[in-house]
Amino acid sequence: MRGGYVNYIDAAMPDWQVTYYGQNVNRLRDVARQYDPDAVFGFAQGLVRA
Repeated sequence: MRGGYVNYIDAAMPDWQVTYYGQNVNRLRDVARQYDPDAVFGFAQGLVRA
């Protein structure tokens, strides 16, 4: 079964970024870098570090 739960990022899931965010992942990374360039709000499954 492929999918994810809302508000829970399972980093063990292969290719979790695309599973959760689909085609928007690159655009979301750009926005995250623009508004948080120092990754102040970064975490293991955050898009800035990805």
